[in-house]
Amino acid sequence: MPDFSTTGTKRVNMNIIDSSNTVVGYVESTVNVIEREHTLSFDLNGSSGIDPDNQVIKTGDLATPVRNPMREGYIFNDWNTTANGSGLAWDFATTTMPNCDVTLYAQWQQNKHIVSFNGTIGEGTMDPITINEGETQNLPKNEFISNDNTFVGWATEEGGVVEYADEALFTMGTNDITLYAVWEKIDLTYTLSFDFNGGCWGMPEDQILHEGEKAQAVKNPFRFFYTFEGWNTAKDGSGENWKFNKTTMPDHNVILYAQWQCWW
Repeated sequence: MPDFSTTGTKRVNMNIIDSSNTVVGYVESTVNVIEREHTLSFDLNGSSGIDPDNQVIKTGDLATPVRNPMREGYIFNDWNTTANGSGLAWDFATTTMPNCDVTLYAQWQQNKHIVSFNGTIGEGTMDPITINEGETQNLPKNEFISNDNTFVGWATEEGGVVEYADEALFTMGTNDITLYAVWEKIDLTYTLSFDFNGGCWGMPEDQILHEGEKAQAVKNPFRFFYTFEGWNTAKDGSGENWKFNKTTMPDHNVILYAQWQCWW
């Protein structure tokens, strides 16, 4: 088939077919494709702007360049002869008008932005994610950890308040963003208990304390024929001597053992 999209004389071969659809011969002829004018129109293909004015162009001529359209959340790529971009990418500097009307469709690339994650006092790493502008999706699960702290969510500034819970829905704005982990101190308490270690009468009650807190002093225990010498973290007295006015609670449970000195 000759190319009728350009002007000039074209040779055409035509088959002669009888009533039984059998080719019984052919003829040769020539066709003169003359210069014509055609319409070049524009489709913004998703943008809410105003389409550029149509152009009436002679076959083989260049079109007049038009201003690039705009679309919120997208970058304009180029014009194409098909809406899905699978056709001819139109270059106003080189592409000439064919021998037919043409509609050019704007081609768009959605803006993408990066969400980064800062663990603040947390340990570990989290990979950033890329989200299309205006798109909503769930944030990934927090992967940072912090001893003695519970992760409560994400803030949009360091030291800020929680704006997004773990794996919450997030809508991408118009810029890259860093989310900062927000932590809450775990209210850990530890038990201070007592062992008379041979003594008797009036065992002190256990005390529930926070790390760094001082315990309340207790009444000295009694043991026949022994002098009470204090409390120690080891039964045989080889541990730490506990001073109620000085010693603070460590980050674990403690048993204090009464220490005795025999009278003889």
